[in-house]
Amino acid sequence: MLNSVALDKIFRALADPTRRYMVECLCDGEASVGRQRVCRIEPQSLRLLDQWITLRRRVWDTRLRDLLR
Repeated sequence: MLNSVALDKIFRALADPTRRYMVECLCDGEASVGRQRVCRIEPQSLRLLDQWITLRRRVWDTRLRDLLR
């Protein structure tokens, strides 16, 4: 089972357009986003998100195939 609490934090963060923009910018590497804060992408969090999406996609694909039959 995937870590629901961690996924909730990821989705909450990515729900904000400013944070999504920051993710886009951080794809090039670490960056200063304040006087003393440095942000970076945590690959493990993105892997967790990818696993969650992959599981959902399998269900959606199956339902779509069944619908089209």
